[in-house]
Amino acid sequence: MSYTGHLPLIIDEDDKTGRRIARVWGIEVKGTLRVILEGYEARLVQYEETRDLFRSLLAERFRVTAEIYGRALALLEMAKERKPA
Repeated sequence: MSYTGHLPLIIDEDDKTGRRIARVWGIEVKGTLRVILEGYEARLVQYEETRDLFRSLLAERFRVTAEIYGRALALLEMAKERKPA
């Protein structure tokens, strides 16, 4: 089986080399924090669960810069404010 390019293809990739390769092939790349955030935005997980997931990643030595982690938290807060009660 081979990819024909007719359907959108998205991968969850946090490794820099993997991201570069995916971009060369025209594949949309999303990191783990983005995938979790999109789960919250789609109402698949609650706010508290999302925050807990973010924290548990750090506890498990998930490698992320302070800048990216801070941006993910800011995006989560913005998404929370946009969500209807």
